[in-house]
Amino acid sequence: MSDFIHGALKIVSEEENEARKLSFFGRSDTREPAEVLNPFFNTVLSSGTDHLILDFSKLEFMNSSTISPLVQFMHKLNKRSRKTTITYDASTKWQDVSFRALKKIAEALPYISVES
Repeated sequence: MSDFIHGALKIVSEEENEARKLSFFGRSDTREPAEVLNPFFNTVLSSGTDHLILDFSKLEFMNSSTISPLVQFMHKLNKRSRKTTITYDASTKWQDVSFRALKKIAEALPYISVES
């Protein structure tokens, strides 16, 4: 799977043990992030990877519009029984606030975990 770059956002895809790790870098500040993220997320869904790690710890900024496509992606992964671990940096204030909300959503999704 290839990396994703759009504007100031870069997502690096790599194998880690028996998982596919997607590391988010830069800024997700596109006005309509779903338009650019959903095609990439659909590629990830069709990849057949059983375990995903979404690492947001190095992401510098994520606007509130990015939350919706991310939540939709979480639901799709859960529906396909894809074990997914979402990691973030709790010492970064905006990440702590944003991902605490995602952690609450993930409580209802048995295949998704959100960890700092």
